[in-house]
Amino acid sequence: MLNIPTFVSVHLVRHKIGVEHFVLSRRDDRPAGKGEIPTRLTPVDHAMFMNAAALIAMGRKRLCCKAHPKTIAVMMKIKKAIGLVDIGKTQLQQGFMAAMRGIVKPDTF
Repeated sequence: MLNIPTFVSVHLVRHKIGVEHFVLSRRDDRPAGKGEIPTRLTPVDHAMFMNAAALIAMGRKRLCCKAHPKTIAVMMKIKKAIGLVDIGKTQLQQGFMAAMRGIVKPDTF
């Protein structure tokens, strides 16, 4: 994911089981952070390796009605990206959708 807000990246990084996160550093002693003071809206690049169970667990937390709209938007992009890689309704997508029923806003799907 490229250029997502820092606070969304922080929400995703909180998921640790079954996920490995790679986030571009914005520290002022690193080349990427020179000359700017990061805020919660500062865009960062964030990559993840995860298993299916971790994806479903993350979706349950980050697609709920209480999540920030930007966090929901990023999770929906992740969901759509899975569909591009694996054409059709796979067992993972079906499990993901089943886990989301009753949790996600109806207009999200």
